[in-house]
Amino acid sequence: MDAKRMIEFLIVVVTAVFGVYFYMNSIHASQNEVLEVKAELIDQDIKKDAEVRAYYKDKESEGALDEADKRRLDYIEEQLERKYKKQEILQKALIIK
Repeated sequence: MDAKRMIEFLIVVVTAVFGVYFYMNSIHASQNEVLEVKAELIDQDIKKDAEVRAYYKDKESEGALDEADKRRLDYIEEQLERKYKKQEILQKALIIK
């Protein structure tokens, strides 16, 4: 192999290494963005459910909570607990990345 071929080969290898690095970096960034969007959606769901829970809690304090409303309140509280756990998992994943 002459010197010219060796230089061309090294240029190709270096270009390939940088190409792989930038490709992997872009994949990592897009995964992080997906996690951030999921976290934002869960935050919005939590806020919505918290407002609904507050409505039923107010109704409960007034003594106007019937059996169907009590079941809805229980369901909302279960959903909030599930969403809080999801939020915690996503936040840990975002910290790791």
